[in-house]
Amino acid sequence: MKIFSTPRRMGDSKNSKNKQNDVPPSSPDITENVAADTPEESPAEIYEALRQEMPMAALAQKLGFSELSGKSVSDFFLHGSNPNDDESDFWDILVEKANILLREIEAAEDRLSDAEEKALETENEGEEKVPATENDGEEKVPATENGIEVQPFSCDMHLEVFVSRDQLKAFGFIFPPIGSGQSLSLEQIKTAVAKEGVVFGINDELLEKTFNDKLFFKVFPLAEGKHVCNGADGQIIELYARDKQINLSVRDDETVNFKNLNWLQKVQRGDVICNIIPPVPAEDGMNVRGVVIKAIEGKMPKLPIGKNVVENEDHTALVAAVDGQLSFSGGIFKVEQLLQIDGDIDNSVGNLDVIGSVTVKGNVLEGFSIKATGDIRVSGSVAGATLTAGGNIHIIGGMNGNFKGKLDAGGTVSSKYLENCYVSSSGTVKAESIINSTVISSDKVIASTGRGAIIGSTITSFKGVEAKVIGNERNLPTKMTVGSDPRLSEEMRILKKEVEELTRKSDEYEKNIQFLMKAEKLDDVHQQLLNKLKLDYSIMKMNLSKKTNRIQVLENELQGEACHIIASQIFPPLIVTIGTVTQQFLTESRMSRIYKSEGEIVMGSK
Repeated sequence: MKIFSTPRRMGDSKNSKNKQNDVPPSSPDITENVAADTPEESPAEIYEALRQEMPMAALAQKLGFSELSGKSVSDFFLHGSNPNDDESDFWDILVEKANILLREIEAAEDRLSDAEEKALETENEGEEKVPATENDGEEKVPATENGIEVQPFSCDMHLEVFVSRDQLKAFGFIFPPIGSGQSLSLEQIKTAVAKEGVVFGINDELLEKTFNDKLFFKVFPLAEGKHVCNGADGQIIELYARDKQINLSVRDDETVNFKNLNWLQKVQRGDVICNIIPPVPAEDGMNVRGVVIKAIEGKMPKLPIGKNVVENEDHTALVAAVDGQLSFSGGIFKVEQLLQIDGDIDNSVGNLDVIGSVTVKGNVLEGFSIKATGDIRVSGSVAGATLTAGGNIHIIGGMNGNFKGKLDAGGTVSSKYLENCYVSSSGTVKAESIINSTVISSDKVIASTGRGAIIGSTITSFKGVEAKVIGNERNLPTKMTVGSDPRLSEEMRILKKEVEELTRKSDEYEKNIQFLMKAEKLDDVHQQLLNKLKLDYSIMKMNLSKKTNRIQVLENELQGEACHIIASQIFPPLIVTIGTVTQQFLTESRMSRIYKSEGEIVMGSK
């Protein structure tokens, strides 16, 4: 007796030929009906077509899983979608196994059918010899082959496991028991998984659900490994441009200033030049077989660290170690406190605004400017340009400012000559000649080398003037003021204003203090107020005393009593002011020294 309800394949039965011959070939009615109407496919024909097209569906149908007898591959996947590449590889293997099972089942069916037919023939032969009454109640003759009883095909429940090519995924598929085959327990299923070498990332919950719900003929995700996470390389985020970039400025009238190229990158100590992003740590993976997948560690790029550039304390940035100009060359950033221009200051360079010092190997052309917090040194000459330095200014070739040029130094100024220009210096001003210029110095003005002439100029010097020649034979007027310093005068003006304000406030504090002290008893709040007023008053008086003393020093210095003008030759007219006294010298003199004595300006011998 068969355990499968599905008909045998067409043509497999030995009696199929006889059954086909039961229809008389000469019957015209049947022949006409066959020709006129296409006959419906028999169950055997449907199965055979399914067998060829979808072996897995044919196997499911044969085993009674009619809901899976369709022709869609997605029906055999738990997710209900078309398989991916790994699942397709597994599916090919499963289809081959389904074919093998079908062949074994069909072969067993054939053997059983043949044995049953033989047993039936034997039984019929016995009935002819023995009366039927004698055989009543007896069992039928069992189907045998070579004396052995033929049994239907059977197979135990079993689990198919497939591991993807990258071994990061494993899939499962449970074949149900066939015939008298044995079912497996959940523990046996899990043991089978382990025997297949799948030990990591097992989806126990899904495995148990698939088993408990008897989801046979379904490909399901059995396990998933841990993907390797390679480290990311570190990065250097540069906040300044590597190359020289010109950024033209626009004037208030919306015209472009082609002299302000703004290509210098100025930085101050502590300014961040680059941000450092460290490598992201790598994280090893593990495949479903429990094998560690080594990750690739991220690398740290080479730091572009050069002169006067350092890492900050937490190694997250490159910062400037000093104030200066930032530049990039040879793969590194560096901060220079000395900017060197190998040629002229012209349209190719533009105006300079520098933190640190500047050295110009060429000339400074008219209309351009240099501003530096340090020194400015020009190997050539300076035309009608503006040079402003926090330190010294040194011009080897000299300056003719064409009444446009200006020098302003926080230190000394030295130049071969100074013509038609304006000079302001906190230190000494030295030149071989000073002609038609305005010079202000907080120290001395000296023209004692070379020609050593001061002609047609206005000189203001706090500590005096020294020259070989003052004026010339053409009697160009020269003005000199010594013992006076505009900077000191401005300082004294500010100090006097501050002293006036401090005096007013201190008087108010004194009145308030006296008022509170007259009270017989003060509560805590007023006592604290009195204490604070006394403290503030004391500090105020100290500041007032310091500022008053400084004013006295400045007044003494600005009297000019110790200042003098020394010259080997003086041409008139020369107008001299010392302190508050002015005198004009209208005669030529030699080896002269002009100074202030007893409130008057006098000329003596050198």
